[in-house]
Amino acid sequence: VQTVMHAEAQIGSLRAVDPIQVIARASADSIVLRWAPIETRYWLATNKQGYVIERYTLVRDGKSLPEPEKKIITTIPLKPYTEAQWERIVNNSNNNNKYAAIAAQALLGETFQLDMQQGSAATIVNKVSENEQRFSIALYCADLSVVTAKALALYCTDKDVKKGERYLYRIISGDTKSTAMIRGSVFTSPDDPYQLPAPLKFSAEVKDNVAMLRWNQSYHKRIYTAYIVERSADGKNFTPLSEDPVSTLSPTAVEE
Repeated sequence: VQTVMHAEAQIGSLRAVDPIQVIARASADSIVLRWAPIETRYWLATNKQGYVIERYTLVRDGKSLPEPEKKIITTIPLKPYTEAQWERIVNNSNNNNKYAAIAAQALLGETFQLDMQQGSAATIVNKVSENEQRFSIALYCADLSVVTAKALALYCTDKDVKKGERYLYRIISGDTKSTAMIRGSVFTSPDDPYQLPAPLKFSAEVKDNVAMLRWNQSYHKRIYTAYIVERSADGKNFTPLSEDPVSTLSPTAVEE
């Protein structure tokens, strides 16, 4: 904690709730970063400005460095793919291109919903609602597809990492000279173990040839966006029950 506080004092204070939220998955030879703006307006701004990723080395071989070592991970700001780039990944049969196609439409499509009203005030309301829908759907697709997350400029892998070192990553909007710079941060190390928790209270009830599966979703709602439900007849070979993962749109749902 003292190391982080010392680094924040030198690098610049970190807000309690950053406009960009960042998570990290560390392994012995790399650190994967995944981030997302928390509001539509931030998403629209960073789509234009792009993202700059900074890394500050705070600890080496168990000792705090007197001055954090700064490294720019992205020499050119990461921006969402162009239309031509989207077409290539959507048409690539090796990719999970369904989510890429939906995200591309959310990002680049001329319209994303039908206008239900007329008039200047209604047009403004419709436009705001449309942008929020684009934002929500794009981020949902990024959660379900790494290829899509990369195409939306919401994913990066740092392979220049070393055990015994601890890093503070900052994701910053590309307009670094702006006073309204958008940012987010995460603190991690290749030494940090990473393990996904198992779903809680998983149970099954069979009635009239129908199996009702239930588990607690609310407890891990900050970790999991959706679930793949599989079935096995022999306990060894499993197949998914549906083509798409199971997810809920209700923020208060406890079980599915």
